[in-house]
Amino acid sequence: MIKTFYKKMTWRLKMAAKNYILRLQALNCDISPDLHIKIASYADWVLFTDIFITGEYDRAIEVAFQAFEKSGRQIMRVLDIGANVGYFSLRFAHLFHKRFGDKKSFLIDMFEGSPGTYSTLMQRVNASQMLARNSQVHFGLVGQRTGHAKIYQISYHGMNSLVPRRFTKSDQVDFLNVEKIVDQGPIDFLKCDIEGSEESFIENYPELCNRLQTAVIEMHHTYCNTEKCYDSLRSSGLAVSFITPERNGTTVDLFTKLAN
Repeated sequence: MIKTFYKKMTWRLKMAAKNYILRLQALNCDISPDLHIKIASYADWVLFTDIFITGEYDRAIEVAFQAFEKSGRQIMRVLDIGANVGYFSLRFAHLFHKRFGDKKSFLIDMFEGSPGTYSTLMQRVNASQMLARNSQVHFGLVGQRTGHAKIYQISYHGMNSLVPRRFTKSDQVDFLNVEKIVDQGPIDFLKCDIEGSEESFIENYPELCNRLQTAVIEMHHTYCNTEKCYDSLRSSGLAVSFITPERNGTTVDLFTKLAN
């Protein structure tokens, strides 16, 4: 018990030191005239590296672009469930503008359930005019359609989750009914990273999943019955086309619409 406590406290102190150093560095950049990136913590740095440097979602974004082009639609509808501080949406907006310029437009509905992270997300969105113009940000949990739950939060905000953890701060937050928020019609692209609640989301939103054209979902194999998730998505007309190598019990899976 003492050894575990010591490890936890050591980790928290290391995180605090890394966060302090990154705040002092004030790492900010403009990836285009109206898209702004800010890195203010170690978690920010890791997520930025995964999304912008490693390109964790780039393959999925390209597949979604190709399907959108074939559709002939002018507005690309996107859901960012588990938006965190907005790096995925910023990456998407950057690549969309490079690909389509002003010929087409997009609308992203962003969902975030951590109160502190939501506040940061709003600041980051408002600092990037392109994202602010083309997004709607919603505060609440996604998974169940109604009710509420505790979300457990740590300074490493990429691991905020409904799964209880020691040395975390918890807040009770209401669930959102996504189908009451998102307009009817095809959803061109879903990104879902909700730290173990993806099975609940897939199970409770079969009609919404039927509308998905392309999806990229971070599957947490420790917390979910991922085979059940795959079967449910296939019933909704989606097949897994690519799975990243497993890392810390998670994979990032790309799903595309099955041919009729």
